[in-house]
Amino acid sequence: MEVSVSVAEDQFGKLFYNINPNPRERTEKKLPLLPGEKDQGAGASTDATSIGGNTDVSEDLEGNISESNVDVNINYTNNNTFQQNKGAPRGAFDPNTNTIALLEKADLSTFIHELGHFYFETLTRIANDLRARDDAAGGGTLTEGEIQILKDVDTLIGKAGHTLDDWNQMTLEERRYHHENIARQFEAYLMEGKAPSVELQGIFSRLRSWLFAVYKKLTALNVKLDDDVRQVFDRMLASDEAIQIAEQNRSMMPLFSTPEAAGMTAEQFADYQRQFQGASDAALDEMSLRMLADAKAIARLKHKALKAKDKEAKILRGETEIEARRAIMAQPVYRVWQMLTGKMNADTTIASNKRPWSDAVVPEHDDLFTAIAKLGGINRSDIESTWGFDPADKISPVKPGFFVLRREGGQSLDGMRQALVQYGYLTESDSLNDFYEVFEAQRRGDTQYSNRHQPDPGVGKTGEHAHLHDLPAFRLDYASLAEMGYDDAQIATLGRKVKKKGGIHPDLLAELVMDADGNPVYDSGDALVQALLAAPEPKTAVRELTDRIMLERHGELATPEAIGEAADMAAHNDLRLRVLATEYNALAQASGGARLVQSAARQLAAQAIGQKRIRDLSPAQYTRMETRAAKAALAAMKKGDIATAAAEKRNQVLQASLARAAHEAKVEVKKLAMMLRRMNRLNPKEVAIEEREQIEALLERFDLRDQSGRAIDRKQSLAEWVQAQREQGIEPDIAPEMLDELKRQPWQTLTVDGLRGLADTLRQIEHRGKMKNQLLLEQKQQDLNVAKEEISETVKASGNGKIVDNSTPATWLGQRMAALRRFGWMHTKASTVFYILDGGQRNGPMWR
Repeated sequence: MEVSVSVAEDQFGKLFYNINPNPRERTEKKLPLLPGEKDQGAGASTDATSIGGNTDVSEDLEGNISESNVDVNINYTNNNTFQQNKGAPRGAFDPNTNTIALLEKADLSTFIHELGHFYFETLTRIANDLRARDDAAGGGTLTEGEIQILKDVDTLIGKAGHTLDDWNQMTLEERRYHHENIARQFEAYLMEGKAPSVELQGIFSRLRSWLFAVYKKLTALNVKLDDDVRQVFDRMLASDEAIQIAEQNRSMMPLFSTPEAAGMTAEQFADYQRQFQGASDAALDEMSLRMLADAKAIARLKHKALKAKDKEAKILRGETEIEARRAIMAQPVYRVWQMLTGKMNADTTIASNKRPWSDAVVPEHDDLFTAIAKLGGINRSDIESTWGFDPADKISPVKPGFFVLRREGGQSLDGMRQALVQYGYLTESDSLNDFYEVFEAQRRGDTQYSNRHQPDPGVGKTGEHAHLHDLPAFRLDYASLAEMGYDDAQIATLGRKVKKKGGIHPDLLAELVMDADGNPVYDSGDALVQALLAAPEPKTAVRELTDRIMLERHGELATPEAIGEAADMAAHNDLRLRVLATEYNALAQASGGARLVQSAARQLAAQAIGQKRIRDLSPAQYTRMETRAAKAALAAMKKGDIATAAAEKRNQVLQASLARAAHEAKVEVKKLAMMLRRMNRLNPKEVAIEEREQIEALLERFDLRDQSGRAIDRKQSLAEWVQAQREQGIEPDIAPEMLDELKRQPWQTLTVDGLRGLADTLRQIEHRGKMKNQLLLEQKQQDLNVAKEEISETVKASGNGKIVDNSTPATWLGQRMAALRRFGWMHTKASTVFYILDGGQRNGPMWR
């Protein structure tokens, strides 16, 4: 199936979006009229063209999007398009109509790739319009932003060795290679954070911002997107917000607003501003990559589990899915779902509240017309002649074959009167006129019953008198849902949870669903039905909860705290530190102070953090001092105190460097701790036993569990108390196992450099152990090969050239002899066999 999506923009910057069922038929579409505009007629069209003759006009993104219900199944073979993966296209972009087609196998990369085409083509068209307008006005009319657009286009086209004029003269085929190259590069930039050149980095960053603006508009309008697209973009948008919050919290705003204030030339100040924007862009890229890594990692686990290619991933996701299914199916709405989808049989089908039909008259329950029909009906000619009944009037049969009036047969009015008297519908004193009155009353809708009539206790809510608590499965009654006001579409949504016969009223089912305290979960059947309509399919709910649990437990950025810390780390990137150093050096130059080299600040910070204990690593303490210094520098600048501003700015640079080093150390420490735990369970087949014993001996000195600072302090306090008691000659009555545990040092009490040294030592021992094991294996293999060759030669020599006949004997005698030989060899000792194969020599190759 192909879905064609057209996107256009009017002169006021509004985006328009349309789904087109026929991508090969072009239809001019006009934008909605703006206030004060007049319709210029059918000939007046705008640039907002789309594909699809059967589709309604393009819709404003700020309004509702109407999607065509026409089935789409188009073989998209138009050569005037850019396609992702020409062998088996997943998407295409038509530059003539600004239309993106997302084909059957379209995925996240398709979505990004085709939008890259659209952005490049749109940017080129805007550049042509801007240049034409500026040329017509004699030049000098472009704003700074418009000049930037022209520069971006020149850079993009310049990568292909062309100018904009050349590009305008090129055919689609001549443009295709470069167009695809730009789209692939943007796809790689967004998915991997890598731009092919510094010039394209800024352009792709602006494209990224535009893409997220489009995504926000689409999500605000509840446009359905692929789950993977939605998950990745939501996380990347969250990373952007986290970076903005981090920058605001750390007062990471430009210190200088003019070249004069910074003491810089116009070119130097422009470079300073570019550095500042580059720092923000770098932070966004770093956070997006980490968010994207989480989403891609979970997707990989899901894919591997589904394809059963990775046993560990399959087990991990399988266990999580079991947990998610239990949690989902324990929810009230899914307990109801299970009740309504369980297997139904004769024992679990609710009988209808209507009393079973009987051909005999039942005066306790039958109305007048039912009794007349069961008694054979009234002859129509008699009723027409006696009561003047209109021949054109009809009375419906009460059941097929049971007629109130009959043209042939049937009783006379007087005969029917007498029969009805017997059942209490009339009295002995009632005349034919009295009979006429009750007959006409029944025709008018006033149901007439016998004087023996008994109200039916079964009348009420469907299933009211059934023993519902004893039934394992139910279905909702179709008629009851219709009476409650649900239309056919809503009832159809409930699917096989509804039956026209044998169902129960939703109110009765609501009374069966209780919470843990025995109180009804739903106050009415309507609330229950609404919950069912709003709930996704159980398998969908289980899959989404599984993904969420996997992300929370196995994602790097699973909690708000982790996201905030990652954003803070991303904000303290090298470009940010360079900006701070630039600001300090400008102040130092004005106040006569010494310049600060950024690399020196980084080196000093790395040394300081390396001497910190792991348990004391806290980037927050440096970011707080950094923020305080930034505010103090700004306040001093406003007062004109340049010397104080320079001192505070220098402090800010150092604290920012320490914060970055602390963040990097925490990431490194986490990886090293995982490596230590891996070393604790090395595979004996991979590392030689001597080296493995040395690794175990080193690790025995450390407690590798994750512990809080309070738990570590309690353990150290107990160790100090035991030592103090022993110094006084008192041996504490503590279990030896606990005393041995006190000797082990928590790994969090190591310094960062100490942990690095321990990890390096363990790596060297592991490497030596692997190398030794490999050499031993190679030696054993070599010895085995020599032994095999020696055995082969010995066996051949002992055979004296004898040829063994392994064919099956065909004669009786040959079969008996073969059986006798097998018997003899079966009862021959293995040592004897080896002796024979060694040619009769003792301690031969086979024996050894």
